[in-house]
Amino acid sequence: MDQKYFNKIISASIMGDGFFFKVDQENDKQNTHYMLKQSVGHKDYVERIAEIVEQLTKVSITINEPYVCDRGYNVDGQIILKTMRHPQYKKMYNRLYRHVGNTHVKVLDAHYLTMFDLESLAMMYMDDGWIESKECVTKEDYLRIGIATHKYTYYENLHLRDMLAERYSLHFDVTKHKQKSGEYKFYLRCNGRDNCLRFIDAVKDFVVPSYEYKLKV
Repeated sequence: MDQKYFNKIISASIMGDGFFFKVDQENDKQNTHYMLKQSVGHKDYVERIAEIVEQLTKVSITINEPYVCDRGYNVDGQIILKTMRHPQYKKMYNRLYRHVGNTHVKVLDAHYLTMFDLESLAMMYMDDGWIESKECVTKEDYLRIGIATHKYTYYENLHLRDMLAERYSLHFDVTKHKQKSGEYKFYLRCNGRDNCLRFIDAVKDFVVPSYEYKLKV
């Protein structure tokens, strides 16, 4: 197993939809599982991650069928990847999460950010990104891309923004987003057609077929 590549992929996944799971959150000696949940339409993405993580431990993949929730909304079916517990995941968990009250929140870690590259960015975009486009008659066609980095603080978002600009000349704004609770959180937004097209060109080779709709302008 290429340890550096493995760590890069897992740390990038944690920045998106991936997460570490401990049965007993208070037991510091207990190793953790790595997990990933996606809608069933993104089976190709889950299988790509499975090929990597099964080099370390056995992997289970299960499917939850679609259902109607108590509020009457249709919930898509999910495909769920779960690994066995392993000390490597515990080590990463301790660096990529911090305790806040009774919960654990994701944080950026300087060591794992040294591994961050365009494949990492593509994973974040597949997990948490969106694209908005509109044809205009009187001015340049509207194009905007967002990545839901709400889990991170304002200053962590600033760090991501500056890192992407410095390494790849990809320019994002840190945008404020008011939550239903009244709290403000922040996310990355890429504005301007030329800027967005540079972003798409940078990540497209790493995007799996089921997510290619996020590349269409």
